[in-house]
Amino acid sequence: MGYQDVLVHVPLLGSEHQIELALTLAKRFDAHITGICILPDAAMLRSAAQNPLIRLNKTEVADIIEREYKDTAAVEQRFSSARG
Repeated sequence: MGYQDVLVHVPLLGSEHQIELALTLAKRFDAHITGICILPDAAMLRSAAQNPLIRLNKTEVADIIEREYKDTAAVEQRFSSARG
């Protein structure tokens, strides 16, 4: 009995090794592969921005979140390209 689904964490930086390993495993078992990318800065900043006791520069927060989303788009492109 083999794997039917493979879930791989795809970090924003240095994701090539994880993608290669997960693809190899998925191909071996003829499994479906799904990548997940965590956005730690966006999650943390959104949570902190809602706290009235924490004062954040909203422009800087928006810039950081936007940059992280752009980085995620690049990771998604690498993952999609590797899947074929």
